[in-house]
Amino acid sequence: MVCSDGLTEAENRAGEQFGIGGLLQALIAGPSSPLDNVRSAVLGHLGGANNRDDISLGVVRLEAGVNAALDRVADHLSRDDGGQLSTWKVTLAFSAEELKRDQSITLLIGWLNQLGFRGRQFKEALLIVSELFNNALDHGCWGWIRR
Repeated sequence: MVCSDGLTEAENRAGEQFGIGGLLQALIAGPSSPLDNVRSAVLGHLGGANNRDDISLGVVRLEAGVNAALDRVADHLSRDDGGQLSTWKVTLAFSAEELKRDQSITLLIGWLNQLGFRGRQFKEALLIVSELFNNALDHGCWGWIRR
């Protein structure tokens, strides 16, 4: 699963964030339809309040070892892992020159091709990755430039 900060930072009328805890609870509640469960949970949390940021969420379904994966997710609820939900992360870094030449989306497309995404999966993954990239650009580079 991959999501933008708009999901975990979604605040209800009392100013409480949905957070990692809300996300994990929604995932555990119904592993057969995680996207629907997370969507319902965050909308319930918002309680009609407008979210200040857009929400992007992608779920990759893995059929093998589902019960073991759920056990690991449940384990995260009961332990302090320093705020990390897994032991891996993906980091993509773009230089000023790549951003200046507008090569970033081309590089993201190449990266998704190397990961083996095809057809509808490719389109959905590109939408999510593009949104995450735009969030990083907007909150990172443009925020820095505006100062």
